[in-house]
Amino acid sequence: MLETMSVYKVSAALDVPRRTLRDWMAQRHEILAYDGNLKNMKLEPGGRYEVFPDPPGLIEFINHVRDNERALTTTHLILWIKAKQREWLTNYLATKQQRTYEFAAEFHREYIAYGKDCVYNVDETGIYYDMPPRYIWAVRGGSSKISSGEKHSLRMTAVLRVRADGTKLSILFIMKGVPGGRIESGELATFPSGHHYAVQERAWMD
Repeated sequence: MLETMSVYKVSAALDVPRRTLRDWMAQRHEILAYDGNLKNMKLEPGGRYEVFPDPPGLIEFINHVRDNERALTTTHLILWIKAKQREWLTNYLATKQQRTYEFAAEFHREYIAYGKDCVYNVDETGIYYDMPPRYIWAVRGGSSKISSGEKHSLRMTAVLRVRADGTKLSILFIMKGVPGGRIESGELATFPSGHHYAVQERAWMD
């Protein structure tokens, strides 16, 4: 189909992302030359090969955090990798840059008709304070218990916005609470000016 139709038309006809189609085209010789079982229900050996340079060190860090009954999140693991395996992380991220460039080129093709003052990038980031996140890591077969000092339920969301021309807009902070309650009626007025504040029961952008 790609020999007679554009990537856009094939993507619409097959309901397959254009990036996936381009990946298939780049690997078409390997795909067509494959002579193995096309319906393998079990992978041998199980799982992927290890590419991380220091699994024992990471496991030791995980056990140390969990032994102290502290909440272990993906953020903690990433920070450990940055501190202990920065060279590996740099090389790993370098292999992902090509896909970033492809996405940027595709984005500009689709939205080239819009001015930079009309294109916004919005991201919402959950902020936890005095509480554990909803999901934490634990060693298989081990306890998922955390200390009582990490069981408070306080959370907020920061909505970050920037225009394509580089202009950073004010931040929207969404607090977890009861709309019209004590936080919204008595505390929001004392928060720093220059940003926007709201209160929602789930502290998320709706």
